[in-house]
This record gives sequence, C-alpha cells and structure tokens, in this order.
Amino acid sequence: RVRARGHGEGFESSRATTRERVAREVREMRERARERVGGCVRGGGDGEHGEHHVDGDGEDGAIARFKQMEAEMRVEMERERRRAEDVEREARARRETLEEELRAVREVVVTLERAVLDGERAREEARERYERDIGEMREDAARATRERDEDAERAQSDIERIEHEREDVRAALERALEVQGELEQRLDVASARHEDARREVEGLARELDEATQRTSALMSEKADAERRVDELVVELAALHEEKCVVEGRLDEVERNAGSVERETIAAMQRELDDARAALANALDDKDVVEKRIDEINREIVMLSEENSSVKRDLAEMSARMDVAAEHNASLLAELERVDADAAKTAGDDIEALKRELEGAVKGRTAALEDAQRLGEMLQQAKRDVADAELENARLREDLANAEASGNTDADVKLFEQLVKAQQEEIDELHEIVNTLTLQTNALMDEAAFTSEESQATRDIDSSRVASPSQHVDDEAAPAPLVTPAQIPEVVVPAETGIDAQVAAHVRKVKAEVEEHLLLALESEAADFVGAQEAASRFASLNAARFKDGVYYFVGDVRAGQRARVLYNRHTPSPMSRDGQCFIHVGFDNWVNGAATKTGMTPLPHDSHDRNVDHRVRDQGDWWVVEFPVPEGAATIDFVFSDADNKFDNNANGDYHCGISDGKSREEKIAARIAAQRKAKQGTMEKSIARAGQRAAKLMRSRAEALAHAEATATLNRVYTTPYQPAAGGEATIHYRPEGGPLTHAGTIYCQGSWNRWNHPYDFGPLEMHASDDAPGTFELTLHVPSDAHVMDFVFTDRDVPGAGAYDSNDRADYHATIVGGTGHAPKLHIVHIAVEMAPIAKVGGMGDVVTALARATMEDGHDVDVIVPKYDCMDYTAVDGLHRIGSVKHDNVDVDVYRGWVEDVPTTFLHPRNGFFDVGCIYGRGDDHVRFGFFSAAALTWMRSRNEQVDIIHAHDWQTAPVVWGKYPKAVTALTLHNLQFGVDLIKRGMEACDIATTVSPTYANEVRDHGAVQHAQRKFVGIRNGIDTDIWDPSVDEFLPLTYDASTVTAGKRAAGAALSEGLKL
Repeated sequence: RVRARGHGEGFESSRATTRERVAREVREMRERARERVGGCVRGGGDGEHGEHHVDGDGEDGAIARFKQMEAEMRVEMERERRRAEDVEREARARRETLEEELRAVREVVVTLERAVLDGERAREEARERYERDIGEMREDAARATRERDEDAERAQSDIERIEHEREDVRAALERALEVQGELEQRLDVASARHEDARREVEGLARELDEATQRTSALMSEKADAERRVDELVVELAALHEEKCVVEGRLDEVERNAGSVERETIAAMQRELDDARAALANALDDKDVVEKRIDEINREIVMLSEENSSVKRDLAEMSARMDVAAEHNASLLAELERVDADAAKTAGDDIEALKRELEGAVKGRTAALEDAQRLGEMLQQAKRDVADAELENARLREDLANAEASGNTDADVKLFEQLVKAQQEEIDELHEIVNTLTLQTNALMDEAAFTSEESQATRDIDSSRVASPSQHVDDEAAPAPLVTPAQIPEVVVPAETGIDAQVAAHVRKVKAEVEEHLLLALESEAADFVGAQEAASRFASLNAARFKDGVYYFVGDVRAGQRARVLYNRHTPSPMSRDGQCFIHVGFDNWVNGAATKTGMTPLPHDSHDRNVDHRVRDQGDWWVVEFPVPEGAATIDFVFSDADNKFDNNANGDYHCGISDGKSREEKIAARIAAQRKAKQGTMEKSIARAGQRAAKLMRSRAEALAHAEATATLNRVYTTPYQPAAGGEATIHYRPEGGPLTHAGTIYCQGSWNRWNHPYDFGPLEMHASDDAPGTFELTLHVPSDAHVMDFVFTDRDVPGAGAYDSNDRADYHATIVGGTGHAPKLHIVHIAVEMAPIAKVGGMGDVVTALARATMEDGHDVDVIVPKYDCMDYTAVDGLHRIGSVKHDNVDVDVYRGWVEDVPTTFLHPRNGFFDVGCIYGRGDDHVRFGFFSAAALTWMRSRNEQVDIIHAHDWQTAPVVWGKYPKAVTALTLHNLQFGVDLIKRGMEACDIATTVSPTYANEVRDHGAVQHAQRKFVGIRNGIDTDIWDPSVDEFLPLTYDASTVTAGKRAAGAALSEGLKL
C-alpha cells in the first residue's frame, strides 16, 4: 500500500511538472510575440518620425518592415505552435504512459489490499489462536491454583481430553505394536526354523563324516580282501600245481603199484586227501572273500548314493538358509521402519502430554503442601485441646479438694468460674480442630485421587488426625459407612405415634444416599484407572529396565515392593562428576502422586550388584538407591541430578521403567474404591447422617402439616373427606363456589380423572349436590380405583365437556392425594437450569429458590435434576459424591460434565474448556450474557446427547431464558422471573416462548404486570409466593441469633434479635 501510494504521488508530481513546463513555454512564446510586436510598433514610430524629419520614405517602408516582422513572427509562432504540439503530444504520450502505470499501480494496490485483507484475516486468525492459547494457558493456570478436589478432577479431565485427541495416534501405535508383534513372531518362527535347519545340517554333516569314515574303512577292508584274494589265488595255483604233481605221482604210483608198498600208497593217499581238503578250504575262503567284496561294493554304492543325497540336502538346506536369512533381514528392516514411524508419530504427542500435565503436577504438589501444613496445624490444635483438658481436669481436682477442705463459697465460685472458662476454651479448640479436620480431609481426598490406592490410604492415615471414633485399622477391611456411634439418630417423641415410620424412612434414605455415594466412588475409580492406564501406555513406549552404561534395575520391578536401581554418573550430561547424586522419582507419567527426591550412595566395589553387567564391573562411577513402588502403579518415571540442580533427564525425555503388578483392571478399580472409601469415610458418614436427619425432620413436619390440614380443611373452598382418601374406597369432594369463577352458577358440575389425568377411567362432568351440613357448599361422592395415587378435578357450570365457565385453580387444576394405591405412582421428570444454587453458588434469592423448590418437588415423589455451571469459586465442600460422568462437544468446545448431590438434590455441573467459568466469580465480567447463553445451549446439548425423557424444563431468570426457546422434544417449559432489572430482552423473548411464567409472589406479579417484558404474556403469568427452607431458616437452632426461639418463646427471641440489630446499627 505504501509503495502504491508512492507510485501515485510520483505520477501526480510528474503530471504537474509537465503541465507547469508546457504553461511556462507557452507564456515564454507569448512574451516573445509581444516583444516582437512591440518592436515592430516602435520601429514604425521611428519611420514616421524619420518621415517628418529625414527623408519621407516613410509609411511603405514601415509597412514592409511590419509585414516582414509579422511573417517572421508567424513563422516563429508556427514553429512555437509545432513545438507546443510536440510538447502536447509528448505530454499526452507521457500521460497515457502514466495512466497505464497508474492502472498497473491500481492493480498492484488492489492486489496489495487483498494481501492486506488476507494478512488481516491471518492476523485475526492468529489473534484468535493466540487468545485461544492464552485462554488455555489461563485455564491451565487456574487449574494449577484451584483448591481441593478441583485440581485432581481437572487433571483427570485433561488426561482424558488428551487421550481423546490422541485416539488416532494411539490406534496407529496399537496397530504398529500389533504389526511389530506379528513381525517378531514371524521372526521368532524364522529363527526357530533357521536353528532347526542349522541343527539338521550339523547332523547331516556328522552323518557324512561317519559315512566317509565308514567308506574309508570299507575301502581299506576291500583292499585287504583283494590282497587276501590274490594270496588265495596264488596259493590256489600252488595247490593246483601240487595237485597235478600229486596226481602225476599217483599215476606213477599206480603204474608202479606192484613195486610200491601199500603203506606208501596209503600215506600218499592221505597226503592227497589233505591237499584236496586244503583246496576245498581255499575255494571256500575265496567264495567268502568274493561275497564280502560284493557286500563292500554294494555298501560303497549305497554310501555314494547317500553321500549324493546328503550333498543335495546340504545344497537345499543352504538355499533355504539363504532365503530365511533374506526373509529375516526384510523382517528386521520392516520392524525397524515400524519402530521409527511409531516413535516419530508418538514422540511429539508424548512431549505435549508431558508439558500439559506438568502444570497439574505442580498444582497437586501445592495441594499436598497445603494438606501437610493443615495437618501440622491440626496436630498443634490437638495438643492445645489436650493441654486445655488437662488444665480443666486439674481445676476440677482443685475444686473438689477445695470443697473437701471446706473452703469458702467465694473460693468455690472462683474455681467454678475458672472451670467454666477452661471448658469454653476447650469448646473453641474443639471447633478449630473440627474445622481443620474438614479442611485436611478435603485436601487428603484430593491427594488420594491422584495417588496409588494403598499408598494413598497410608498417606491419608498418617497425615489425617481424626477423632478416636474415626480411626481405622490399616490392615482391616473398610468399616461400614454408617454406625450407630457415628451417626446420631433423630429423637422422636413417643406421643407422635410415627416412630417406626420415621425410623424406616430414615433407614431407606440413608441406604439410598450411601448407594449414590458408592456409585460415585465406582465411577471415579473407573475414570482414575482408565486415566492411569492411558498415561502408562504413553510412558511405557520408552520404558526399559536398563539402558546400557547408564542405569540398571536390579531384580524384578513390582508394585507394592521396593525397587533398586544403579546409575552411572559418568554419562554425557550437565551433571557434575563430584559431590552428591540424587534421583527424582514419579509414577505413571508423573501423575500418580507427588515426585520424590532421594539421595543416592556410591556402589561398593565388592557389591554383588556389579554382576548385573560387565559395564558396572569394569567402568563408570556407579551409585545405588532403593525406593518404594506403590500399589497400582504401572510405570516408574525418574531423572537424576547433582547438588547444583543440574539434571540428567535423558535429553528432556526422562527415563521410564515398566512395573509388573499382575493385577487386572477390575482388581485395580476395586483397590481404588477400597482406598477412596477408607479415605472419604468421614465425609460420607456426615453426608449420610445429614440426609437421615433431614428425612426425619421432613417426615415429622409433613405429619404435623397433614394433621393441621385435616383439622382446618373445612375452612378451604375445596377439600375432600377423608382428607387423603384410600384407594379402593370412597371419596367426597366438597366445593364452595363463593369467591371463585363460578360464584353465580346455579348448578355445579365436577369433571376429573386419576393419576395426573393419565388413568383410563375419567369421570364427569357430574352434577354436584348441595350439602346439608355446610350451606353454600356442593358435594360429590366417588369410588376411588384401586390403582389410583392422585385425584385430579376441576369444576364447571355445564354438563358438556369444554363448554361453559371453569374453575381450574388458575389452570393448575385441583389435586387430592390418594393413599394405598397399587402400581407405580405417576411422577414427572423435572430439570432446573440455573446459574445459582444455594449453598454452593449463591448471590441472591435465586439460589435459595432453586434448591428449595428442587427439594420440595423431590419430596413429592418426582424425579428432579438441577444443571448449573461448574464455577471455580463454588463451595465444593457442600457437594456430596462429586465425580465426572462424561463430556459433550458444543459449539466446537469440549464440555466436561460432573455429577454430585447438593442438599440431597441430584446436580449436574457443566465445565466448558473455554474458561467461561474459571474467572473467580459468578457475575460482573461484562460478558455474562455470552457466558450464560453458552451454558444454556450446552445444557440442552448435554440433555439431547443423553436422549432423556423430560417432562418440564424450568429456567430461572434471564440467564437461562434461552432454554425455553431451545425446543427440547416433548418438554413443557417454565420460566421464573426473579429480578426484572436485567436482561429485559431475553426475558421478553422467554415470556413469548415459554408455556408458563411465574414470579416470586402474587404481589410482585401485580407490580410488574404492565412491564414491557411481560404485558404481552399476562395470560400465562402468575405469582407464586416463595417458601423458605426450614432446614436453613430455623430460629430454634440458628447459631447466628443472640437468642434461639420457637413458637412458645417467639416474643423473647424477637426482642433479643431486635436489640442486637439496634446495637449493631447504632439505632
């Protein structure tokens, strides 16, 4: 834009310069022309003068000169005109050029403006991202400073949010791990097959060696046999020759038989037989040797064939081993690639998770420090109480001694005053102790939320000092939540006659409250274990029991036992090589409990731990330490440091080691429930006792109210006899029309039904008859169905339904309770949506109305829920069983949803992650309409996500008026106006959209009936007087009154209260 502006200014300057130059040249030309004309005139004058005085040439010469000069002037003017035209053409060309440049500049300006707009949009997006990041940073800072259980709950929601955002990454990691597992299995199978092939090859090689040796032996034996055959052949030839010689001699002997003696013939015959036998033996030996030679040849052939087969097997096995080696190499390459991809994908997310959880860890550390400090204060208070009790006992002993010794009454009174003073001091100290105990318990609950189950139990038991009745044996199972010694029962006077009913009702209410609190513990435990497992999965990606040359864990690392680790200080890190060495230990990605710092000791040279690895034996500066591993932990997180706080933190990645606990998810949840139940037992007992006391008080007050209503029923315009009819019996309706819409009606009819007009059997219009006992009263007797629980009716002056005038109790109808009906009583599901609720978030009267009205409708048997924002400034000590139940996304914002009980009313808390309700206040931010508008819409979004059937949605004042035009399916809407000074536009629109509108009293309704916001909807606008919660506003037990009082002492109590008020206000 600046460059474009510069081009434009340059063009304007150039155009102005050109114009000035042209104007200047024209002026100069005109001046020259004038000068020449003037010269011409002057020349003519001189000629005329010469004519008179010189020679009279005169006028013709002057005219000629004038014409000549005129011609010259015209030539000059033509030349100047041409020059002007040239200048004009040049100016026009320059102008066109400049116009083209201007168009180009304008195009550049347009482009630049677009770029500027894009930049502004990008800057706006960056600003929004910055504001969003700043909001998230503020939210993280608020989480870190939030008190008690808010920190732990927010940390849990952060973990779940991160896990939800990283769901795709986790799925990819899981797939990668599955692929890695498959590859490892395939690699194991290939390795096993490779090993089997190697062993088979070695066996075949051994057999080949044996066959070779056997072949050598057979060849040697064959050579020996061949030599033996040769020898036998030679011997056979010699024997044959000898045979021939013997036969010749025999022939010669036979020829000379006559001359040879018989003995000589016999000897020669024997010699011949011996020769024949030797020859036969030689022939036999030859046959044996030849057979052996044949056998050896056959064995040689077989061995040759076997050798060839072995060689073929060896070649095939070699090929198979080559293929297996190539397959193994490809598997290893694929495994390395998967590991690299998984590490690359998960690395940044893991680092982001660690950074986001760092703030929560710091917050928990601060909470634990607060808990420790309160524990110390509690111990000191306990000691003060003990000292005071000892002093009190001593004073009482002195008093007794004084009475025994007969001291004066003055001394006795003095002692009594001292004893009384000591007793008052003891009572005050007891109150301090109770207060500190509650605060310590709350902080311990928070610590237990983020610690491992059994370790959390031990920490709480060691730091929490309870009354003797609240001590729990560490080894024993959790005691019942309610015991007679711990929960005072409401004393009911015997004359009321409802002791058994009250006791049964109290037991039922206590059981219901205990069930609610246990369900809250189960839900919290499941969320805790889930978050713990998620954190462990992230941390376990880089977990290992050792890192070569850096650290080694000795033996198994198990939950509930002590771990022993060795560390080499001579590693590449900023740590000093001298001085003390420390280890910092946490668990489950640093979120399970607070991190601990422990000093390490040098590892002795003769320690058996050095056998863990040759690097520990031969090199480095090794240190050793032991530390406990809590139950339920899944991963150890640790770093090392020196005395100057220089760290070895694995290049900002920390070190991690997996833990083996052998517990299933169900076992972990059960252990968490047991630990939390033990830690929160005192708080739960108080909640259950408070609910029982309220139930007893309510039942007694209702019994008294019922008795009073029965006694005064005849004073009303409408009543029944009996006052509460029984199902299956008869009921008489009494109606006095005087003072109502039917005052002047001659005939009265009654029309009605049962069970909120939902019963299959209706009645009427039926004519009512005049009463004999009560003049001006009409009566109608009906049979009550056995399954009726409530009777609903109206009055009219016509016997045709829908015709004539009606008395419908201002469109609310008349109702009478039926007792003893079968089946389920009809009830409504009512949801209050408000921004205040007493006592947790109360600014004005709205908070009182929301709580009291919700309790009253609950006590009438209806299902009631209250939805409020989860402010960071709420009184969480008044919320029983607070736990997270889920989340919902509204307007691209994640909203965490919590559940708890406030004054026994089920309450839902919405906590958006945009920081709307983390601002330290309820009102006064300047953007209340935006914050509460978001809350109203988010409440409807949550209800729709649950698909709940709701009968009535009750909005309170302008803050939640938008819910009435939110069009929740099948729900009737009510809007209560508490204050018309604010949000008039929202109230006006709410009045138009709601089904009925109320305000806090009939008087106020009349006062504002003509207000612009309500005058157009007067037909559905009624005033209902607010009641009071007698549990809170009870003068008989109100500790803030100077003198408590009831109906019998009201005069004295009021007088004392008035005096105190006058004194305080100086009236």
